[in-house]
Amino acid sequence: MVAELNRSRSGAGGSRQRNEHTLVSVLLGSGALLGVVGNVFHPVLDPGLSTQAFLDAVHAAPWWRALHLLITLSVVLLTAGLVLLARRLVSPPGGDAARVTAVLALIGGTLFVAVIGAVDGAAMSALADVSAGAPGQDVIVAAAAGLRAMDNGLLSLVVALFMGGTFVALGAALRAGTSFGAWLRWSSLVIGGAGIGTGTLMFLGVAAEFTNYTFRVVALGVTVVALALAIQVLRLGPSSRH
Repeated sequence: MVAELNRSRSGAGGSRQRNEHTLVSVLLGSGALLGVVGNVFHPVLDPGLSTQAFLDAVHAAPWWRALHLLITLSVVLLTAGLVLLARRLVSPPGGDAARVTAVLALIGGTLFVAVIGAVDGAAMSALADVSAGAPGQDVIVAAAAGLRAMDNGLLSLVVALFMGGTFVALGAALRAGTSFGAWLRWSSLVIGGAGIGTGTLMFLGVAAEFTNYTFRVVALGVTVVALALAIQVLRLGPSSRH
């Protein structure tokens, strides 16, 4: 009787673990795929554009709001997947690095949703629509210039924290002894390091043309690493906890 009860508990535990790793894989994989779509179809705007020209470009993109909503959903899914993955890596050898991964993912993901959804997606689009109906109004242009500066500042923090620090910490959590493989660890570290560097330069306002390019490369790299993690978690199953 006791043996049967133990087997039942063991089976329930194994089923729960399988469901957990499947959820992590689905969250990371779907978030990564949506991120690729957003990264590919988001208009590439010259950082040197005047505020009025920037508003005109936003207004000319009829899919602007929908695209930013898609990216917002991608960030929510990736954040949830990273936090749950970090939870699986807390036991040695991931340890404290996994906890840092979860904290940075939550902070960076929250900022990301705010800037890409509320500021860049909704508020900037609304100003662009108003500007199109009354072009050249100094008040509208000034408001848009301030919003654009805030947008750029927040985005630089997002790149440094979410795309940078989160993946550096994740790379540290995936150190020798885990079953994910050295290549995934080093990919996370390299992409994360590039994110920290790009975000820092963006915040300082240095090399705008260069960071406009590297930002998209880092964003694409993050989605590729997330997709690789999703595949690896699904392949390893419950053993991905170690």
